[in-house]
Amino acid sequence: MKTAVLAIRGIDTLLFRDGKPFDTTPGGRAETLLVPPPSTVAGFLRTKLGRYVDGRWVGDSDALKLRGPLLVRNEEPVFAAPVDAVVFKKDSATTRVMILRPWNGLPEHAGCDLPCGMRPLKVTQDEKPEKGYKWWSRADLLDWLLDEWAEGRTPCKIEEPETDIRTHLEVDAQKGAAQEGMLFTTQMVAFERHTHRRKRERTLLCDEAERQDSGQEVKADKVAWSLLCRVEINDAAASLDGPGPLGGENRLASIEEPVCIEWPACPDELKEKLHKASYVRMILATPAIFGRGWVPQWLDRTTREGAPPGLQGKIRLKLVSAAVPRHQAVSGWEMENRRPKPVRWMAPAGSVYFFTVIDGDAAILAEEGWLAPVSDDEETSEPHRPVSKNRDDGFGLALWGVWNGKEDNQ
Repeated sequence: MKTAVLAIRGIDTLLFRDGKPFDTTPGGRAETLLVPPPSTVAGFLRTKLGRYVDGRWVGDSDALKLRGPLLVRNEEPVFAAPVDAVVFKKDSATTRVMILRPWNGLPEHAGCDLPCGMRPLKVTQDEKPEKGYKWWSRADLLDWLLDEWAEGRTPCKIEEPETDIRTHLEVDAQKGAAQEGMLFTTQMVAFERHTHRRKRERTLLCDEAERQDSGQEVKADKVAWSLLCRVEINDAAASLDGPGPLGGENRLASIEEPVCIEWPACPDELKEKLHKASYVRMILATPAIFGRGWVPQWLDRTTREGAPPGLQGKIRLKLVSAAVPRHQAVSGWEMENRRPKPVRWMAPAGSVYFFTVIDGDAAILAEEGWLAPVSDDEETSEPHRPVSKNRDDGFGLALWGVWNGKEDNQ
């Protein structure tokens, strides 16, 4: 197997369906996600590696293993905001971040519907979350993982990619004319609007920091969006470079090797912080699929102890608390067998899991667990379908950080 880092850039506007039912009935609307589910990108790449013979797709489903996709802005990865951070307005001109941490100070006769032994998160401010902070920069997220967030600091506000809403009509096949009232709309994400001059754009973006230091003006329209992924491919596999259909409606995207960006590595300062740490956090960089809904199956149902996939015998963690938003649905179309895929439920990116370290050195999480998949095995009766497909498709890439387990006693 050979490893490669790839950038996926939009040529057309792209449609990544959100799992809601959609057809061409009057008033129908297909909405897009800003980042596709990992299985969408994995299918896109595997389709390029395969080929069609007599109308059927022929390929090796084990030829590729994916890590990603990560959203990239101006050649710098951005991540889903961690759910244990709540940005709110303190007043009309000031924003603050509320830090959510596990709490064991529930008053007498109070309780919650969490599993036995789990601790709720302590909410210190009754405030409404501020809009516009769904994505965090790598620098902000690093400080959050280090648990070194300065009081009064607010993460950088990152404007999301533009979306393009189009109205369509249904055509009568016999008359060749539009059918009255048969209107529907599609919403697509527009990565390509700032990337149609990709080669020149990347050169300019690579020098952006130097131009800022020299006092040269950096134009706001130099915003470029793409998807970054890391793949393991069989040595005999074909090249992945070039265009291909990605997502719904056969919209085109191109694959190329990134010029100015590398796959994000765990910083040395975070490795040092994790070494001998007693309390660690797991933040999902991509949505995860767990066999028990929001909780991984690699944790014992009774003790809530276990180790992430591939780290058994090297570390043992105990789940203390979790912050997980409403689940998301993922489905799709199985090209090989020409049938829809069953719906699966995902724990969204940004979900946070709080652990105590029972045994082992947490530095192993930075060395072998950084942006490694933590999803559970897939239940399948098909002999050719690997049980690790959830992880092979890139579901549940994890970022690891620390937290102060004694804060709730203050």
